[in-house]
Amino acid sequence: LSYLYFPGFQNIENWKGYNLPVLYPPGFTYIFFFFSKFDYFFLNINTKIYIKIIFIVFEIILFTFLFFKSNKKYLVSIIFWINPLIILTGTCLGYSESISLCFLIISLFLLNEKKYFLGASLFILSCSIKQLALVLLPIYFFYFFKNIQIKKNLIYSFFIIIFIIIGCIPLIFSAENYSIYETLIGFFKNMYWAMFRDYITANGLNIWWVYSGVHDVINNLNSGETLINTINNLDLKFFVISQSNWGFENLLSKILIFTLTIINSYILFIRKNYHWFIRIVFFQYFGYVALATGTHENHSILLAYLSLLILLIDNNFWKISLIVNIYSFLNLWMFYGFNGDNILRQNLLWQVSSLLLSIFLILVFLFVYIKFVRKAFYSDKIKVRVTHSSISMRSSTSSLFWR
Repeated sequence: LSYLYFPGFQNIENWKGYNLPVLYPPGFTYIFFFFSKFDYFFLNINTKIYIKIIFIVFEIILFTFLFFKSNKKYLVSIIFWINPLIILTGTCLGYSESISLCFLIISLFLLNEKKYFLGASLFILSCSIKQLALVLLPIYFFYFFKNIQIKKNLIYSFFIIIFIIIGCIPLIFSAENYSIYETLIGFFKNMYWAMFRDYITANGLNIWWVYSGVHDVINNLNSGETLINTINNLDLKFFVISQSNWGFENLLSKILIFTLTIINSYILFIRKNYHWFIRIVFFQYFGYVALATGTHENHSILLAYLSLLILLIDNNFWKISLIVNIYSFLNLWMFYGFNGDNILRQNLLWQVSSLLLSIFLILVFLFVYIKFVRKAFYSDKIKVRVTHSSISMRSSTSSLFWR
């Protein structure tokens, strides 16, 4: 419900003719509407400047919230003011994730304080601005199902749906040639696991980027090129066209994400406390970044933020958090540098390094996720064995004493 598709919007036509409905959910309409009005009253200001100012404002809001809520104030300060990824994301390249991530991270933090309704509302707000968080929707659903009574869940759901309808009413009445049919079709198109895509890679360095590289090498070898010439002329594309929207690659990706969702939901069923929930959220999205087709370079930003949030809870998470932040930074920088220029794309070193970074990410994901799943399923059994062994040791020691 948080990512409805509204065709034919003309209410923001003054903002550079931006084709909003194709790219972003309706919540983003309000932001661009604000930009259009701002641009109308302050025509002499560079558009990029005040857009970036808005993004930085939301980063400061998130920093302020975490700074006063967290016990690790020094770590929060380091994360926000020294971390190259956050500087590159908002200040240099100006990605809009700064807005949606602000609401999502605060939502996750509020769930730890058992402020469920406010946390759910901010999650929906985050999804309405950018749809990436919808990958986490099943995990949110099962967490609420396990921790809140059914009656409260129904009440929360009712008010959230009303909240969504109220937010969408202005957009529906401002649209031209509005179609309920197109809206319903668009809703299913833009849910990831039912998304109609005809490409498999879009600058996201993951398993499908490696697949694209292998695909390119095989095609060149089959055309009669030597292996040396193939490597020298390796040219990874922005995206590789699949056979169809439901071709082998896209179908396999959906199966992988669906399987991952089932496993994570089951783990949440047996481990319902918040510390397991926040880690499941991280691995759910990590799986999307590593295994999904059609990911972009900026999709890993959310993964980095989630790793930093867990780091504020668990100091032992610093290695994974560091790796994820470096990966996300490199994925952005290797494509767009510090100012949007593609400075390395034609270099063979870039082609090879992008493949190596993709392979590294896949291996890291498999290693840490398998370790996480084993711990989720077997930690209680280990505790039981330790308890039984300690009891038997006590009994044998006791009998020895009485002898």
